[in-house]
Amino acid sequence: MAKKRINLLPREMRPQREYPMELISIALYVIFVLYAGASGLWNHHHLKKNDAQLVSLREQNKELNREIQSLNDRSRRFEENNQALVALRKVLNRKNYWSEIFKELSILIPKGVWLTSFTNSAKSNQLVLRGESSSQEVIAQFLRILETSEHFSEARMISAEKQSEVQPTRYEFEFVIPVKAATGGGT
Repeated sequence: MAKKRINLLPREMRPQREYPMELISIALYVIFVLYAGASGLWNHHHLKKNDAQLVSLREQNKELNREIQSLNDRSRRFEENNQALVALRKVLNRKNYWSEIFKELSILIPKGVWLTSFTNSAKSNQLVLRGESSSQEVIAQFLRILETSEHFSEARMISAEKQSEVQPTRYEFEFVIPVKAATGGGT
């Protein structure tokens, strides 16, 4: 068995090694340099990783900006096409189908009525029908017939006068029909 040495001097009285101050400062400097170097390497590694992520994010940002621009262009073209379509619908709704109007008018005219003019006034958006009749009753009958039709339902009489110098007796009349009603279209 090995002998154990016992030192009876208290620790404070025992001789201690003394390290020179230069050695302590060098050791602290080395520890600091090692810490700074390791920290720098760690930071350098993370900076490279962050740089790679930043480059990736910038590329994604550029791609998203291209997509946004593309969507904005599509939206603008869609809006332009939509406006053109709305304008075209307005034109088509206001288009006068004169063949249908003349056909219906020729069917509706009772015996004893002669049309002398059919005018479309673009400024006032109305049709003006002028004609002659053998009696006021036939004019009233013609107006009632027009009010039941598809194209002339809003017809109204402006005048109906007897011609004084014509034999047999004749009556001149004038009807006004709003274009919207006459064309069957809306604005």
